[in-house]
Amino acid sequence: MNWLSVAYINPVNWHTDATPATLITEPSPLVPLEEQQKDTLTITMDPVSNLILVDGFTATDYILPLVGKDGNYHSREIWLYREKLKANIQKSVEAYIY
Repeated sequence: MNWLSVAYINPVNWHTDATPATLITEPSPLVPLEEQQKDTLTITMDPVSNLILVDGFTATDYILPLVGKDGNYHSREIWLYREKLKANIQKSVEAYIY
């Protein structure tokens, strides 16, 4: 079975190619504000594997205990991209209504 995705999209810039996008992380609810450091991430799509590649993490609170492992941020996608997803949903709803 081929596990490669045939349809993919960058959740930050909504491109379907390897155009990189910059994402500034939002504060984590798991770390006190005075201890937080925002990360500037580069999100790109790998056209060979059709995977989302994330580069630039410095914090360690992105890994979920038990289900996450170093280098795999799949378990944190909604948290990472939540502001971009919210904006896209709002834009889509407005386009539908108006």
